[in-house]
Amino acid sequence: MDAPRPLGRTMLTDWHTAWAPLVLPQLRAALAARPDDPILRGLEEDVLNDPDCAPIWDNALGHIHPDGDERPLLHAEDGPGWVTMCASEPMAAPGARHITLIFHAGEKRTYGRAPVLRADST
Repeated sequence: MDAPRPLGRTMLTDWHTAWAPLVLPQLRAALAARPDDPILRGLEEDVLNDPDCAPIWDNALGHIHPDGDERPLLHAEDGPGWVTMCASEPMAAPGARHITLIFHAGEKRTYGRAPVLRADST
């Protein structure tokens, strides 16, 4: 597999706290669903061999999905800011996930997370 890309960890601001602990559980869940997938196993090997990732892998808590998350990002042209993550699962590709990142420069804006959709319990 490819060597780690430190620049990516710079652009994903607060990589050790805002990105990795929330992304690695997604990889763990994908591995549970597809334990024989060679690409996922390769990613797992990369994570376990990375001295920055391995401890996070061992200690990361579950994170159901990133939809609605806001995370810090260093945009290549617009500088520091935040992205709001909009996740969806294409119906024609079961198990796939599409994530759109909406960037805004500057300080974090607190919109509050939308409530999870639920059926009426009555």
